[in-house]
Amino acid sequence: MIDFESDLSARLGPLADAVDDQSWAEVVARARAAKRHRRRLPIAISAVLATAVVIASPATGLRGKIVRLFDQGQPAPQRVVTSFEQWNDPQLHAGVQAHRAIKVLDARVAPDTTRTLWVAPRKGGGFCTNLGACYEPGFRYDRLSVEVSLRGVAPDGEILTGPVLLSGETTNERADSLLLRFQDGERQSIPLVWVGKPVDTAFFLYGVPKQHWQAGHLPTTLTMLSEEGAALDTREITGITTKGSSRP
Repeated sequence: MIDFESDLSARLGPLADAVDDQSWAEVVARARAAKRHRRRLPIAISAVLATAVVIASPATGLRGKIVRLFDQGQPAPQRVVTSFEQWNDPQLHAGVQAHRAIKVLDARVAPDTTRTLWVAPRKGGGFCTNLGACYEPGFRYDRLSVEVSLRGVAPDGEILTGPVLLSGETTNERADSLLLRFQDGERQSIPLVWVGKPVDTAFFLYGVPKQHWQAGHLPTTLTMLSEEGAALDTREITGITTKGSSRP
């Protein structure tokens, strides 16, 4: 992972997208924390997000997953290219090929709002995303990386405004889809979006519905499934607390 210098957020601030509610200050915080958690993304305070639904765009569908051929991916607009160029600050040496950035997926996070995940390859291998992750050449992680992002949380743990967002990635070639379980017994299938070489990684974004922000209805585990339905990895969902909840 790449660790930002403390003053980089000031330089990234003017590049923030007025439509996409992501904060570059939050990206900086995630990138810094990621140095301590190189495999699993950190729990962080993020931007306003609600239920995320992957919006289809040109891709090759294979069973339960969506596969994007990198060379056929939608190129990033100049504002996104400019943002990725900031990773090439002389103090970071990220070697990000900003001009090659492509769209991975759109997630509908509110009735009138979407969030876009962009990825750009690095020279010699590896990649960076606009969510604040930047991986070294040869990156492999065949488990499931999961990040929980919250916003609008009171001191007593009550979620005031949300959102609650789950995101992450895997390089496990057998991974086909995800299954999220909740305390009340409900289940939700979440698609994986694979990006081909040179990225060769699967990504996901999911906004936890408001009814699942409450004790007794919280997410419990996220399981990565193969095409045959075999469980490849299961991660406990932690970091989501509510008023009166006993969850960690």
